[in-house]
Amino acid sequence: MRKTIQHVNIRMIYQCLLSTILVTMLTATFAGGIYRYQNSDGSVVFTDQPQHNATRVELGITQTIKAVPIAKKKPAQASPDKKPAEQENQYSELMIVNPSDDQAIRNNAGGLVVRINSHPALDSKRGDRLILMLDDAPLGPPLTRMEQSFTNIDRGSHTLQAIIIDKNDVLMQRSEKITFHMLRHAIQHKTP
Repeated sequence: MRKTIQHVNIRMIYQCLLSTILVTMLTATFAGGIYRYQNSDGSVVFTDQPQHNATRVELGITQTIKAVPIAKKKPAQASPDKKPAEQENQYSELMIVNPSDDQAIRNNAGGLVVRINSHPALDSKRGDRLILMLDDAPLGPPLTRMEQSFTNIDRGSHTLQAIIIDKNDVLMQRSEKITFHMLRHAIQHKTP
């Protein structure tokens, strides 16, 4: 019984102490203000502590701006005059997963691994292929895989875009362009 009473008393003490600290902090927050004064060096000082030669600064209402909601992109809708089989063959999403937009890649060999996601998955059995465009020029022949490694990419900033074409080279889907930065060590030539 004695332990229970001691336990209850300690618990009450902690609760009272915590309540006192919270009330003190809230009171200080609401009662405080911003004060401005000039110190002995002539510098203007702003503080939350009142000084003997300080004047209270009246703050206006804080301006807030509500964030504009970002609308999600809706997948491209197939036109109603197309047959159901043609509608199934459409790619609703194509995006470059790696590298990410504005990514810096440090690789002295100019190595680059590109990963692409599409929905639905690339149908290479049907003859669909993927073309990667580096700085608006094809980066090698069309691919049937969604991940490819490249070497000897020049140093500097580049744009990358993925395009899916069908067996007749007709454009089916295009990703957004991303920018990446290839960082390669440069050897400065010393003049003799």
